[in-house]
Amino acid sequence: MKWVALVLAVLGAGRALAAPAGDEAAIGSLYRRIEQAYLRRDAAAIMSHAAPGMTATGPGGERITRGELERMLRDQMRSLRCMRRAEMRIRRLTVRGDRATAMIAFRLEGESAAPKGRSQRIVESGTSVDTWRRGPKGWQVVSSMQLPAGGHAVRTGATPPRPPMLAPRSPFTAVTPASGRRRMLPGAPPGLAPIR
Repeated sequence: MKWVALVLAVLGAGRALAAPAGDEAAIGSLYRRIEQAYLRRDAAAIMSHAAPGMTATGPGGERITRGELERMLRDQMRSLRCMRRAEMRIRRLTVRGDRATAMIAFRLEGESAAPKGRSQRIVESGTSVDTWRRGPKGWQVVSSMQLPAGGHAVRTGATPPRPPMLAPRSPFTAVTPASGRRRMLPGAPPGLAPIR
């Protein structure tokens, strides 16, 4: 069973970087609430932090709407016998006015029913980039993008770009072989800067 971890891979708590203390605390608190909702298997509580027009992008570049995401999440939560762990750590948080971009590492663990009364362990982990917007209802997720295992965003289009050599310090930073300079990869979410 494949998890919709990008879902709000938006789950988490942890120490944020490069954000005002009030915004860091507010967004960290929302991730902790989402973690608790996952542990209760409460899809409605998880989705309450998503903006009405929210989109989610999977590691292969496939994009789904908030409604599709909510249906998938409800089905998955119903199929679970229990949720053992829901953890997200904010690796980087950038806030500019009423928009914030958080890069998070997440891990979700649960058990689903398997044939003959046995349970099957399900584990999903990875990295996600979530874009938040502050509005009348407070901070809400407007987009979530789960990164592929290689660590950089997938661009959708007719001809995919040649993968650059990745710098070991950031999934959004590439090293140009000729000059040795670091630069942002195409498709990196707005608001992130290269890590030096």
